[in-house]
Amino acid sequence: MAAFINKECYLGIWLMDIPKNILIEVEKAIFQSYSFVSTIRYEYALIGTGLAFPKNHFRITLPDNEEDLRARLSKKGRYNIKREKDILTKTFGSYQIKEYTTEDCPSDIISFYFKLKEVTHNIDYHLSTEEYLNKYHVSNVYALYLGDVIGAILLSCEQCPIVYIENLTYDTQFSKFSCGQILYDIYLTRLIQKGYRELYLAGGDLAYKKRYGSTEEVIYNGVVFRSKIAEGIYAIRDFVHRKIKPLFKK
Repeated sequence: MAAFINKECYLGIWLMDIPKNILIEVEKAIFQSYSFVSTIRYEYALIGTGLAFPKNHFRITLPDNEEDLRARLSKKGRYNIKREKDILTKTFGSYQIKEYTTEDCPSDIISFYFKLKEVTHNIDYHLSTEEYLNKYHVSNVYALYLGDVIGAILLSCEQCPIVYIENLTYDTQFSKFSCGQILYDIYLTRLIQKGYRELYLAGGDLAYKKRYGSTEEVIYNGVVFRSKIAEGIYAIRDFVHRKIKPLFKK
């Protein structure tokens, strides 16, 4: 699958098992067929072409039932998640997970999500609620409620057989209650109940991505240029941005 935006072509090859020689031929064909295309970009590819930048990526092959999911945790891990849920119940009387589609999700939930991300990661997306949900292809929103307040929010992309978790965040004032971990645990059981069997988690080093039998692998984000001169200029700029500029920040 490919999308064209201005002079760029974006290939949808996320974790697709494509031989490198075949992918190179596809890129050649795009340049030959679409003279206006100057660059081809891709993300989360299993192989790299052009200027390829390696990253890590996590995925979970989901089991058939919740019991098998729990079995993937250590004895201590199973005890901890049960204990955390018990503490939440004892402290707040009860808690519940509400699931919304992007069509029926109240806009104030996404607005609150923006506020949480600003606190935890100092991020300002500069997007409206609708713009954000469309840009990141969010289809479902899960919120963990402690009475009338939200302790954690998870954004999920469930349009295809393979699910992608767009983001997970929590209210820092409830950080000692592991609201994010509890929401993630229940989210996985919901996916199993819906019949999903594959979950992509992208990369990073967050602890929750390493649990429940996840697999870490190397993927590539890259760009292929029609012009070798443009490729050389891009490579130099990227090197300066990644290797040289950080030296002046120390």
